[in-house]
Amino acid sequence: MTTTVSNRGATFTEHGAGKTGQTTPVFMFHWSAITLVPRTAGAPPTELAETVMTVCTRAIYGSGVAVRDVWSLRRHWGEYRRAWIGPHGIILAANSHSLTTDGKQHLHLRMEGHAHEQMTVGTFRGIVGQLNNVFELRCTRLDFCFLPCPFTVEQVKRACRRGNLKTWSKSRTGGHRYKIVRSEGDEPGETVYIGSTRSLRFSRVYDRSGPTKIELVSKGNKARRAFEHLLLGALADDAIPDDAKGILLSYVNFIRRHDDRCVTRCRRLRWWQRFIGSAVAVPLVIRRKATSEAAARRHIDRNAAMLETVLRLQHDPDAFLRQLRERGSHAMTAKHRRIIAESVNANERECHA
Repeated sequence: MTTTVSNRGATFTEHGAGKTGQTTPVFMFHWSAITLVPRTAGAPPTELAETVMTVCTRAIYGSGVAVRDVWSLRRHWGEYRRAWIGPHGIILAANSHSLTTDGKQHLHLRMEGHAHEQMTVGTFRGIVGQLNNVFELRCTRLDFCFLPCPFTVEQVKRACRRGNLKTWSKSRTGGHRYKIVRSEGDEPGETVYIGSTRSLRFSRVYDRSGPTKIELVSKGNKARRAFEHLLLGALADDAIPDDAKGILLSYVNFIRRHDDRCVTRCRRLRWWQRFIGSAVAVPLVIRRKATSEAAARRHIDRNAAMLETVLRLQHDPDAFLRQLRERGSHAMTAKHRRIIAESVNANERECHA
């Protein structure tokens, strides 16, 4: 039996009855926050905002709809002086006094769940591609999800409690790398958080709003790398879901721990394998900034100064203390006090010996 179900604008196909039936998960972005920095300085915030609003309106509604018919101005939104509310609740904010380090005005574009549910992946990618021609895009948060999943929250909970969860999260809650939260009210259900919600990346599985959904939340550098790979890269639109599964797989995996002592040789749980399919892990490697010659010299100078301090303490600690007092107490840092105390204790041990 095949049934077509609609969930808040997203349509998927469910085979069989109930949440445990064979399902075809639908990929969708769920939340995005992007800082827009113009590639050339000097344009006023209103003109920059008009450009962004035009791009979003044409991508969603076409060229026949005017910007003024879709967007509404709001005086304050958080720390921003001016904000525009667009289609499906898209928020564009600007602050006339907030400049980047190079003196350029920046804007903030945020699309929440409802906005992404009303547009396809191709539409969102088209918006990003057009904005990338005018602005430097710095993604600060990017969430994506799959629904409905071919497993239940109960199966995820059971796997976590049996030790079948493999995750690269370093945070622990109560000695575990997962947390189970039950919610009541209008949307009752359970949520399994994998990793800390305060970290740069965490995952969650929940069934509060109907079918079971798995979501990966990325912030900071993790969001920037996922944004560059999925939306600014050379991937085709139909290849994005598989690579998104790969990014999810590089963070969380459910395996049979009893198969082998080496976790890399353990097989995946059946319900997890049905969801992952043929996807392979796509690790998001954060490129570290190359150390400049000036920074390297400063590092060497600091170590040389510390070595000189230690040698002077060993040779004549009283003279060194007098020099510090003459320079003032503010010049004596906690590190100086620790070194002085260790040197004095060493001298006293030598005297007693």
